[in-house]
Amino acid sequence: MSAAALVAGNAVVYKPAEDAPWTGMCLYQVYQDAGLPAGVFNYLSATALKPVRRLWRHPQIDGVVLPDPEEVGMRIHQGLSSRWIKPCLLELGGKNAAIVMDSAISTLPPKA
Repeated sequence: MSAAALVAGNAVVYKPAEDAPWTGMCLYQVYQDAGLPAGVFNYLSATALKPVRRLWRHPQIDGVVLPDPEEVGMRIHQGLSSRWIKPCLLELGGKNAAIVMDSAISTLPPKA
């Protein structure tokens, strides 16, 4: 999701899940190695909700994408809806199931 936001010309503040902080750090490093200017993709490692709450409530934040549990997502949605309209994409704990058909596997190149 961060790549789509960046391609559309947005700056990104990325806060990974508390139990997977290295994913965010690795993504930050990928963008840095690709030559993204400083301050366009920002990595936030926070375990407390206070900095995150301040972030999504800030008037200069234009939208929120959040794959968090339902109770957190609903609180954010209600907070955004009561003050101003902002784009808000909430996963709310889904597992994003996918079905891979045999035809997709047969199009893979042969193993070397």
